[in-house]
Amino acid sequence: MLSLSSDEEEIDRTAIISQDSDVQISSTPVSSELALPPSKQQALRESTSPSRTLDRSQPWGSYMHSARPSRSSRKSPAISATISLSLVDANTTSNSPTSLRSSTYTYPCRAASTVKSLSMMFRILEEMHCALHAGRVVTKRDIYYRAPALFGSQAAVDRLVDDIASQLGVRRSALGVTAASKGLIAGAASIRLIDSDATSSEATVTLSHQHKTLIPNVDDISEIDTTSSWLLVVEKEAVFQTLVEAGITSGRTPGLGHGILVTGKGYPDLITREFLARISQDCPLLSILVLVDHDPFGLHIFEQYLKAMPPDSNIRLLGLRSRDLQHLPSSTDRDLLPLTRADRVRAENTLAQESLNQTIRDELQSMLAKGYKAELEILSIARRRRRSEEALEEQHSQSGAANVVRNEERDGLVEFVEEKLRVVLGGSAE
Repeated sequence: MLSLSSDEEEIDRTAIISQDSDVQISSTPVSSELALPPSKQQALRESTSPSRTLDRSQPWGSYMHSARPSRSSRKSPAISATISLSLVDANTTSNSPTSLRSSTYTYPCRAASTVKSLSMMFRILEEMHCALHAGRVVTKRDIYYRAPALFGSQAAVDRLVDDIASQLGVRRSALGVTAASKGLIAGAASIRLIDSDATSSEATVTLSHQHKTLIPNVDDISEIDTTSSWLLVVEKEAVFQTLVEAGITSGRTPGLGHGILVTGKGYPDLITREFLARISQDCPLLSILVLVDHDPFGLHIFEQYLKAMPPDSNIRLLGLRSRDLQHLPSSTDRDLLPLTRADRVRAENTLAQESLNQTIRDELQSMLAKGYKAELEILSIARRRRRSEEALEEQHSQSGAANVVRNEERDGLVEFVEEKLRVVLGGSAE
């Protein structure tokens, strides 16, 4: 017995299939309350489900279809589906849950921007789910290039990935997403990596004094070994390359010993910051120093490294500091740059932080009082000018003077760093 019901007609259509060669299909009322006079019941049967004689050789689907109400007679139930997502802003610095900034996206909605934001979020969540299900890792750059028209920019992917991780309270690596590393490292150290694809359980990366290596993800690091006594973080890749070529980490420089150089190539990515935090834990005796431009943005970069480190870490600002500029030749004053309005706004906003590091506060206040800033390249310029003047006084040839200038352009910066490292590592007040 096959029973099909329709709420519209309030009857129970029952197909009674006999064992004989004929099939009789009829309709019966749902309850006695709906009983009608015999004449009207007959009319209802004829109008809704007239008796038919069907050949048993026909497909069974034809019988069932004849007993099923038409598509047009069914009611379409009202579907009420609402999507609402709230994401915590990953850039929120406050530790108070009540002061965390968040955004809520609701669908259905009229705003096209909200629909696009939801589409981007669900696409990223899909990529995360696929990565976790497959046991692999996807980079944020991979996510962007799989739907560039949807995301519009790499920054949109970066922001949403970080916001989703913040909302869930996990690191983004726990969601199967990582960033392509941009940080570089060189010096006296070896890094043992967990290598699930290799026949051995670990693979070792030995760093070089003359060649740079991409900083690995901390989730892939098993252990860090080093004989170095110091690690210098450099803001700019060009300065990093100059120091690498000078062999400053090799231990040949008197009073320095072996060292490690790191650069985040400007604003540091998460991998670089996490690596510094990891190496400070694995090597607690390692002195970690930071070399940045003497401007509000350089000090902001130093602040990002500070925030990433454990509270008891041994990290300090090596330079460029206000007092470093006082020892430069007076002829270098022309190379100092005036603070722009944007520089002053950034400095004032940073100074407004209650828990600001005292070194950063002192440098910013001095910078605002004097009204100028300086880049690390000023060290090379100062040395070059000094050697050029000496060359002219000694009446060297023009080609010889030019050669001195080219050589000292590198040495000015290197000698400054070497001298500062000797002072800090020797225990002098800084």
